[in-house]
Amino acid sequence: MTRRPINSTKPADTLACIEKLGMVQLDSIGIVTRAHHHIIWSRNNGYRSRMYDTLLKEQRCVFEHYSHDACLLPLSTYPYWQRQLRRQAETFAKVHWGKQIPNASMHRDILQRIKQEGPLCSRDFSGKADKSRHAWMRKPQKLALDYLWLSGKLAVSYRHNFIKYYDLSERIIPATARKQSRSVAEQIDWLCHAAIKRLGFATAGEIQQFWDAVSSKEVQTWLRENESLLMRVQTTDAKGNVYNAWAYQALDEQIASLSKPTNRIRIISPFDPIVRDRNRLERLFGFDYRIEIYTPASKRRFGYYVYPLLEGDRFVGRIELRTNRKQDRLNVPAWWLEPGYSSGTGRQQQLQRELNRLAKHIGVATVDRVPPPSPFPVVR
Repeated sequence: MTRRPINSTKPADTLACIEKLGMVQLDSIGIVTRAHHHIIWSRNNGYRSRMYDTLLKEQRCVFEHYSHDACLLPLSTYPYWQRQLRRQAETFAKVHWGKQIPNASMHRDILQRIKQEGPLCSRDFSGKADKSRHAWMRKPQKLALDYLWLSGKLAVSYRHNFIKYYDLSERIIPATARKQSRSVAEQIDWLCHAAIKRLGFATAGEIQQFWDAVSSKEVQTWLRENESLLMRVQTTDAKGNVYNAWAYQALDEQIASLSKPTNRIRIISPFDPIVRDRNRLERLFGFDYRIEIYTPASKRRFGYYVYPLLEGDRFVGRIELRTNRKQDRLNVPAWWLEPGYSSGTGRQQQLQRELNRLAKHIGVATVDRVPPPSPFPVVR
């Protein structure tokens, strides 16, 4: 179910959008625009990318950290994210260093230098990656910076060309959030409540996957302890199969309060919360979606960077887009309608209007005219 976008340019409304979503995923790929800008813009067409800097760098009411991936979170989450700081740092250390964290003196030197000089990025530190282990291996200083960030000793002060600039957490995270103490049980309780509130109804696995900050066992324990606040519901998936899930007892009222979705077509970021859980997406909407950026070109069903198309409360197709800055143009190499949907004049006009809105958001002057839809590829 989709609400109408909030057309406002106020940073407060952008923060409210992030609060409602819980988190906004960050991604380095900018084929059209960065994922976090696209996700917020989809719900608030008055959003402009400069508002991100306002919230992160100036107002300090959001912070960056890691759930399933790098993400932006509202500052109100920080007291309940303390265990996640430890969990992510421990996982990072185990992956890169094994049992013992090396270069403790390097870590101290980095912290001291940032304390004296202010925010720094990995390029400010000399060093060379050891590519003998992995082709994607980063230099020791970059690994140290990320470890210190994940552990909460450093925080992202701002980004420039998507490069993180780190500073001491005490200079970034306000003391009102940093000094709040929450027990592990309180953190788990808050994370589970917040997940099911945003999902509406969910299986135990979906609750766990929402933040990826609690274990499956912890979710099961939480469900038993909070059974009086919840109810078991049966839902029917897109194929007609019935499965069990959990919801708050006020689910009916929550559904009744939703406004009717418009028939506007929306171009959705591949990292949008509505499509992030690919299994849930396919089960509820019958939309089989995978991003193919890491798939060899010869094996792709669709294209390199393909966006889902949401019309009202249905996923009706997908579209490949590219920004050509030299030509000041948004290119539309191809688009596809899902089986069962036709490309009437009205649908193509709706898609053209959405492309025009997106072009305005990313700041390009012209847009390709929507071509006829390409044949939907047959699964081999």
